[in-house]
Amino acid sequence: MHAIKDEFLRFKRLKTLKIGQNKLSWGDESNWQHGAQKFAELFENVSFIEALDVKDNSIKDVHFSHMIPSLVQMKNLKFLSLEKNQITDASFSKYLKALVDHYGNG
Repeated sequence: MHAIKDEFLRFKRLKTLKIGQNKLSWGDESNWQHGAQKFAELFENVSFIEALDVKDNSIKDVHFSHMIPSLVQMKNLKFLSLEKNQITDASFSKYLKALVDHYGNG
């Protein structure tokens, strides 16, 4: 994913990224954290994205927690599809709190 991450820097006019329904692999049980971190790093270079579809990718709370810092940096994000993942309300609330902490509530 490292090479893909770097390539996204070239697509400054890209507004929508649909990578949903891919059942992305997080690696085996001993390596899931590395896979989740690489997935989160992918978003570091697409901060200009306005719409992100990552639905149905087997994302769980532990994976989503790695994604939150990168998602918060996506200042242009207006649409985020997380459906059909295993993200709880508590985890999503952490994301919303991170957004408020970063941008304020105004």
